[in-house]
Amino acid sequence: ELYYGAYKSQKTTENLEKLAVFFDMISCLEFNHDIAKLAGEIRADLDSKGMKIGAYDVLIASSAIIYQKTLVTNNVKEFQRVDGLNLVDWQ
Repeated sequence: ELYYGAYKSQKTTENLEKLAVFFDMISCLEFNHDIAKLAGEIRADLDSKGMKIGAYDVLIASSAIIYQKTLVTNNVKEFQRVDGLNLVDWQ
């Protein structure tokens, strides 16, 4: 999602350079089968309740749950519907 924003921006090269620096400072969590399975379960559950969730958002939420991490976001409305997700409002 960060790369999507960089490529979509008016300052693509500058933002890609900033992302390179950012990713050098952190470690990324691996995507795995458990995350994929949970993402499918969450999306199907929300769909059955008439609530849609974005494809990226469900992957982010399921990753946080599987890795037992707290998700810090500015998009609380989207994520608060996901059961079992520890959530902190960025604002």
